[in-house]
Amino acid sequence: MNSIIRNKEIRHGKFIFSGTRIAVEDVVEFLLAGLTFEEIKKEYPTITDKHLKDFIQFFRKILKSEVNHLKANANSPKDIEKLYKYEGCLNFFKNIKIQDFQKKEIIKKPEMVLCLKVFLSILKKYQSKKGKNEIFA
Repeated sequence: MNSIIRNKEIRHGKFIFSGTRIAVEDVVEFLLAGLTFEEIKKEYPTITDKHLKDFIQFFRKILKSEVNHLKANANSPKDIEKLYKYEGCLNFFKNIKIQDFQKKEIIKKPEMVLCLKVFLSILKKYQSKKGKNEIFA
């Protein structure tokens, strides 16, 4: 159930998959490099299908939170541009399933690459905030 956690004592407070020291950020980087979920699991056998399903849910949850925040607070052209980009990613990810991350042609789609880069930037923003240990997805 709680397979994505943040513990300030592990990996400098990055979001990690429970039971591992593998950061969510690492998986995003691997996907941006063109690896499929299956290839990532071969390299890091402690990552499970549950972790990867929760990765997708976590992305949706964190992105929706950012969209809601921007809707309430966007007051500059840059914020509005970011809002449109984030809403586009949220819409793109609505129908994404774990099987889609097994297909290189989907991983390399410009929309997917853009959304993974957005996710990475949001992760880094959240990780820079000092806070207590947290459990997510």
